Amino acid sequence: MNDSLLQLRDQIDNADKKLIAALAERFTVVAQIKAYKKEHHVPALDQNRYESMITDRKKLGEAHGLSPALIAAIFTAIHDHSLKQQL
Repeated sequence: MNDSLLQLRDQIDNADKKLIAALAERFTVVAQIKAYKKEHHVPALDQNRYESMITDRKKLGEAHGLSPALIAAIFTAIHDHSLKQQL
C-alpha cells in the first residue's frame, strides 16, 4: 500500500481519537448535568435548548464546510444518548 495513503489513514485515525476523547469529555459533563437536574427537579429534556443547540451546531458545521444534515444527524444521535443517560 502506498505510504501516502497510510499517512492519510493515520491522520483519520488521529482525528477519530480526538472525536472519541471529545465525546468522553462531553458525557462527563452530561453526568454532571444529570446530577444537577435531579437535585433541582429539572426535566431531562429542554426542547428549546435542544432546538437552539441543533441550529447552532449546523451553522458551525456549515462554517467548516460540513453538511448541515450530517451535523444534525450526529448531534441528534449524541443528544438522544445524552437524554437516555439523564433518565
